[in-house]
Amino acid sequence: MRVLVTGATGLVGCHAVARLVAEGHTVRALVRDEPKLERVLEPFGVDLGRVEAFRGDILERASVDAAVRDCEAALHCAGFYSHEPRLQDELQRTNVVGAENILSRAVEAGLDPVVHVSSMLALLPSPGPIMRAEDPVATPQSIYARTKADAERVARRLQDRGAPLVTVYPASVQGPHDPTVVTGVRTGPHTIANHVRTGRVLVTQGGLAYTDVRDLARVLESVLRPGLGPRRYPFGGPFLTHAEYHALLCEITGRPLKADRIPASVLRLLGWVGDLRQRLFGTWVELDGDAALVFTRSVPLDDTRVRNEFGIEPMSAHDSFRDLLRWMLEAGMLEADHAPRLANPATSPS
Repeated sequence: MRVLVTGATGLVGCHAVARLVAEGHTVRALVRDEPKLERVLEPFGVDLGRVEAFRGDILERASVDAAVRDCEAALHCAGFYSHEPRLQDELQRTNVVGAENILSRAVEAGLDPVVHVSSMLALLPSPGPIMRAEDPVATPQSIYARTKADAERVARRLQDRGAPLVTVYPASVQGPHDPTVVTGVRTGPHTIANHVRTGRVLVTQGGLAYTDVRDLARVLESVLRPGLGPRRYPFGGPFLTHAEYHALLCEITGRPLKADRIPASVLRLLGWVGDLRQRLFGTWVELDGDAALVFTRSVPLDDTRVRNEFGIEPMSAHDSFRDLLRWMLEAGMLEADHAPRLANPATSPS
């Protein structure tokens, strides 16, 4: 199958491209920076003869129409991540207008399926103890989460019309060979690395689902089956309480990291104060209301459909974090004394 992929130079996109090629697909990657595509795919040993770098922009209808031509399916991974108020217009354009361009034009061109990588943020807080595909779209306060919810509404409108649009909802995505770590934007992997470097981990009530990007790439390839109509697949991976996350980092690194324990009510109050500061001064804050909500109100995602239809079992949290931290050591994000058990193979856990 010839698959159009957006966001191929990002974490999800590059792993998805590598998986698609490994499974025999050919890829047309819609990119703005062609040399960057080759750089981010290098660690995977991808046969570049099966990857076409198609220069264009998801915001330009003409280049989108040209990109979908002659493709059989589309995988929309592109997105822009930031919580800075000054970038809200760019977030809106990329995450909402760009998504509408790709999804609607691919559907109109007859591609089947058209896969949209959404986010649990679009559905948080969940009305129940497990996040399910039928959960309603949320109304987040933070600018980034708000754009993910708006893009989700675009996708659902197309699904309601019967379009063969498939939505996949990951949680906190992480994994090795992450090209986004050099951008300086504070993402989940940056937070994990910071916890290990400083030796301090935030522990509060609740927990978080951690989606290994390699598992997610398997899911994205598996849903590329035509003729099945609109579908939705939550896929979170292992859910860890914050206390379990802290204990796991201590085990894998071989260091007694300090747990900074803050009650959930206090954390949400600090998030409210962060929201107020953003509204009054227009400045970025590390903890806003939605971030506090994610920390304290996240729930496991219902992976049942993925397991039943594709037989995909997420890798263990231990293996996922071990591989991530090993890669961080190799990439220079961590020093040997930050994770002595991993830096010394003789004492590394199996």
